[in-house]
Amino acid sequence: GGGSGGGAATGFEVVSLVPVAGVDASHLLQLCASIESGSSHPLARSLVTAARERGIDFIPLEQIEEIGGQGLWSPTADGDLLCGNAQLLAERQVDVSLLTAAADDLAEKGCSLIYLALNGHLLGVIGLADKIKDNAVEALSRLRALGLKTVLVTGDRRVVAQQVAAELGIEHVEAEVRPEQKLLTVEKYQKQGAFVGMVGDGINDAPALAKADIGIAIGSGTDVAKE
Repeated sequence: GGGSGGGAATGFEVVSLVPVAGVDASHLLQLCASIESGSSHPLARSLVTAARERGIDFIPLEQIEEIGGQGLWSPTADGDLLCGNAQLLAERQVDVSLLTAAADDLAEKGCSLIYLALNGHLLGVIGLADKIKDNAVEALSRLRALGLKTVLVTGDRRVVAQQVAAELGIEHVEAEVRPEQKLLTVEKYQKQGAFVGMVGDGINDAPALAKADIGIAIGSGTDVAKE
């Protein structure tokens, strides 16, 4: 999905819009929400919600392609539109150095970062903060009371993952895990003799959900996971 991270226990809220000089912050969010509107990823849903709350109209995009674990790409009349993590832009030779200081500041605060670029040029970065769902702490404590070991598996950066895990009381963290590596993570715990239940959004997580002893798909990705 757009960026990495998210899951059953957390949602996200947009906390910072940082456009490059000459780009309007609302235009940055408009482009980002327009390309993310077709994704069910938790980060994408949060961006769409933020745009709707600000009364921003979406731009119709005819073709949107998901690039696993990195973000989204769409061809437009003004050039290729990229929306995702720093790795997505780096692989397409987009220079993000203009916003390195701002991005580092947001990252230190524990934000997940979504970059936007058009026609090879950086437009801005958006910072999203994890917003833990009201019932997540209780749900996880009840799982632990059943004798289950809880593990947070995420593509997000380690510092963010550890902050969330600490708030939720999750004992083990597997961070910076690419979608295709989630399957290997499930196998790792199975080889240790564990009976593994995997909870995921059902799209990026489909192979891991299938490999787990119990696969629990959440949200609109359930049909994809079953396939």
